[in-house]
Amino acid sequence: MEAYLIKSILCLLVLWGFYKIALEQTAAHRFKRFYLLGSLILALVLPALTFSYTVEVEPNPQQQVVTAQPTEDFVFKETPVQAVEEPINWSPIIIGAIYAAGILLFGFRFIRNLYRIREKVKHNEQIKTRSHTNVLLPEKVVPHSFLNYIFLPKTDYKNNAIAPEILTHEQAHVTQKHSWDILFIEVLHVVFWFNPVFILFKKSIALNHEFLADRAALADQNDITNYTNLLFTYSGGAHHTALSSPINYSLTKKRILMLSKTRSVKKLATRLALLVPVLALCIYFFNEEIVAKPIAIEKQDLIKPDSIANIRSQDSTKTDSLKLKIDVPNFLDKPNIIMVNGKSVSIKHFVTYLDSLTSNWNIKNLMSYKFITMHPTEAPYGNQEFLDKVNEEFRKTSIYKKDLHGELNFKLKQPNPRIIIKVEDESIWVSGNSTSAGDFAKTINEFTANWSKSDMMNCHIIVSAENTTKEFQDKLNEAFETTALYKANPKGLMPPPPPPAPAPPKASSIPPPPPPAPVPISETVQGTPPPPPPPPALEEMVRLAKDNIYFNDEKISEAKAKSLMKQKDKYDILLNSSNGKYVLIIKDK
Repeated sequence: MEAYLIKSILCLLVLWGFYKIALEQTAAHRFKRFYLLGSLILALVLPALTFSYTVEVEPNPQQQVVTAQPTEDFVFKETPVQAVEEPINWSPIIIGAIYAAGILLFGFRFIRNLYRIREKVKHNEQIKTRSHTNVLLPEKVVPHSFLNYIFLPKTDYKNNAIAPEILTHEQAHVTQKHSWDILFIEVLHVVFWFNPVFILFKKSIALNHEFLADRAALADQNDITNYTNLLFTYSGGAHHTALSSPINYSLTKKRILMLSKTRSVKKLATRLALLVPVLALCIYFFNEEIVAKPIAIEKQDLIKPDSIANIRSQDSTKTDSLKLKIDVPNFLDKPNIIMVNGKSVSIKHFVTYLDSLTSNWNIKNLMSYKFITMHPTEAPYGNQEFLDKVNEEFRKTSIYKKDLHGELNFKLKQPNPRIIIKVEDESIWVSGNSTSAGDFAKTINEFTANWSKSDMMNCHIIVSAENTTKEFQDKLNEAFETTALYKANPKGLMPPPPPPAPAPPKASSIPPPPPPAPVPISETVQGTPPPPPPPPALEEMVRLAKDNIYFNDEKISEAKAKSLMKQKDKYDILLNSSNGKYVLIIKDK
């Protein structure tokens, strides 16, 4: 938000500075009106815009990511984590309170001015005309206008003492709807009351309104000298609201000088030419962000859209059919990417690409094509929300609407469930929930109540026992054997104790020791270094896994993993292998 406000203020200042230097003294008042209003809108919108452009990049080869499943032999130990109370950050609260106070103050001033104008209209004599309504005020005031109302001194109006040029001037404010410009910037000033540049814009807009009304007043009466004298006559008046358009604007000198100026197309064109680089610089410096959007360079061996329709394959019935293969690769390597016949397609262009792929297919093709869907890798790192999006986008394609040959129906297969049982003395925790020996079976049943039979057959039971007697372990085993989990998957909870060591033989039965073996003559091989000592176990895990290391489901570097290993007691660590490749998984306890 701070960056947005700074960019908005600087953009307003640059645009107002250009107006003050290059445009204010020109006679193109109508153009200046739209320039000032457009500058306000541009300065509010531009800092929130993000521009993007495309760059071609070489496609990355698909990498194989090995996933690991927890095993029963690997035991995690849980340690309680103490909650740290974070201090309250008072800065946003104080800034918010100051901003709200400013909104209330400036909003009250704005509503008060509207109320005063309403009271003037309501409690004074009104004379309606075709284009506006004259409101006659009993006090001596300078003529001014707001929306469709022109406020005039009653005595001067009844005695026809108001010059026709003055009435025409105020009628121009009404017909050209200058009050709406004032209301627009007043509302913006209430919201952005802390922005001082709005005050400069308000003055410039009001002065330009006077230029426009002066030109309209001189359209019929082209006597500049007489009109100048009228401006001096009304230059000292008061009694009008901040929202109205009074004739006695404080910069009377600038108005009088502007009366003698004529429009020059050549000068205006020169200034507009200077405006182009100013706008370009504003767009470049004051936008939200300019980002490069990479697109993969298509290689020649990729399947082209115009050749897809010619692909043929033989199915089990020896009938020609078209092949359409859709796959969602591993989420870690290629997020938000869909593979269509071996080509990477983003989710944004999936419908367009698939429609172009099948645009030449006729009814016979649609009835005979071979539809193949490859489901995503079974891994806990998937994103079911993205898979649902793929299914939703497929329903928008032409091939689905024409044929309804099949749904993609991608679903993420979740990893096998697990139960972590921790026992200390006679205290028991089941996946973090404390229980007792009497309620142990009940707790297990409640925890697995929504599990399917497949979940129970494939679940991992991780047990950590410390300072526990054999009698207490037997008691827990007996309780566990009554659970639905044990009946579906009859595995013992606590491992049986090791058998007792055999008794030592009697002294009389001990045979005499055999004679010592001859000492072999050792030969020393010169130049052979001693074998290196084995690395520590944790460092060996990092070395084996290399680039396949994950911390809380996010891929990390070897250096990061080694630093985490220094605090190994805080994490659950699992190393698994598949097809000769190792994966190291580190999670918070």
